[in-house]
Amino acid sequence: AWIEGDSGSVEVPFQQVKTGDTVVVTAGGLVPVDGKVRSGSAQVNQASITGESLPVGKAEGDSVIAGSLVESGQLHITAEKVGDDTTTAQIARMIHESLDRRSNTERLAQKHADRQVFVTLGLGAVTLALTRDLRRLSSVFLVDYACPIKLSAAVAVRATMSDAVSRGILIKGGPSIEKLAVADVFVFDKTGTLTHGSLTVTEVHPCRPGRWSAEDLLAMAASLEEHASHPVARAIVAAARSKGADH
Repeated sequence: AWIEGDSGSVEVPFQQVKTGDTVVVTAGGLVPVDGKVRSGSAQVNQASITGESLPVGKAEGDSVIAGSLVESGQLHITAEKVGDDTTTAQIARMIHESLDRRSNTERLAQKHADRQVFVTLGLGAVTLALTRDLRRLSSVFLVDYACPIKLSAAVAVRATMSDAVSRGILIKGGPSIEKLAVADVFVFDKTGTLTHGSLTVTEVHPCRPGRWSAEDLLAMAASLEEHASHPVARAIVAAARSKGADH
């Protein structure tokens, strides 16, 4: 993190940031603290924290969240929550806790597996008593399926959670996955949850069509916007490239 000091900005390890410090974040940087903007303005992508589909404009007095990304501009932020108190740290804690929250399927699999251990030990004892052959005893132990029963349920739950995270979905443990089987209605709080959050140009309307064609206007706009990182700028540049508009 970059901290504002008397002699300018100084880079320090994240762990050394304290409440009340002024943190400087430029374009392309992650916000390391929860706090308020002291000065500056920027477009901040909060999708990974809030699910907002588009970057949000931040200026003096606005709140910012640790883990969000500054896409353009620069912010001077007064740190209010640092380290384990930040929103990102709380989400990380929730994920770790969810891994310890077992589903009914996992508990049932463990109960089954524990019973199977005694069955296997009994079969092993009988085999050894009847045959006096250690190889046959080891064969009984090798075909024991207590471990696969216990592991398969846990692995399936964690694999599902991991796959969901890669698709932008955070599941709060195995019990939530089981409830999906009986759910018949899903409620979403905003359209950004269901969309990709990338803008596209749908139409171009020149104010003076006699002087400017739509193609020329799009080419000019894209030439002006190509060095900007604003979502609208990226949409204009992408539209011009897709139409093969000249620089």
